[in-house]
Amino acid sequence: MTTPIVMTISGHDPVGGAGVSADIEAIGSQGCHAVSVITCITVQDTHDVYRVEPLPDYLILQQAEALLPDMNISAIKVGLLHTVEAVKAVRTLIREAPQNIPIVLDPSLSVGIGHQGNREVEQAIRADLLPLITLLTLNNHELARLAQLPDANAQEQAQALFNEGCKAILVTGTNEPTAQIENALYQDGQLTKVWSWERLPHHYSGSGCTLTAACAALLAKRMDLMKALMIAQSYTWGALEAGRAIGQGVRVPNRLYWLPQGKKI
Repeated sequence: MTTPIVMTISGHDPVGGAGVSADIEAIGSQGCHAVSVITCITVQDTHDVYRVEPLPDYLILQQAEALLPDMNISAIKVGLLHTVEAVKAVRTLIREAPQNIPIVLDPSLSVGIGHQGNREVEQAIRADLLPLITLLTLNNHELARLAQLPDANAQEQAQALFNEGCKAILVTGTNEPTAQIENALYQDGQLTKVWSWERLPHHYSGSGCTLTAACAALLAKRMDLMKALMIAQSYTWGALEAGRAIGQGVRVPNRLYWLPQGKKI
């Protein structure tokens, strides 16, 4: 049996908490092999993101187009896309990828403290990517922004994205001031499942990347969506619970916690 290959398309986080570094560890933890396409370089530490330098669209395309003919890609995970040109490059790549493979999108609309996002990029994601993906994952605040309905409820916001062609949406409650984190899955315009998780006492970088990449890997193994989401959430919670303070700011997940004595790595 060959090892499923998952392509991650995202930014580079030099801290290793989020971005492609996080994706590679999460994908490998689910028994898949990760190949990566970098969309942007960031300047950041454990406190904040200070600069995002996007790569030109032709470099994003060339990275992926070198990989696609050479190997069998079983799933694609898409993360930070900082420009409209990057969004359109990824649309092209998805159309060039094998048909019917899972595509999981974590749009990473909030990059750093005080980041307000880019409405043009968000609109491009809605128009160019939502009709092509298998699963969209984002938090409550990002859902409101992408749906462009800040005063609506989550059901109405999700419906706005379904109207754009989205198939399934996992909305995480990590930013809500609640004792339990509630993650809600919407499918076909309806709320179909809610998972509750104990809220851990620390703040982390890369929880969304970990969850999305793990889910993409499980879908690459042809697992059904509901089971993949359950396992990916459990794995992510374990990585956060074992997380480490490597700097003076937020913690980073220990995505290899499952290894023998993993917490001591």
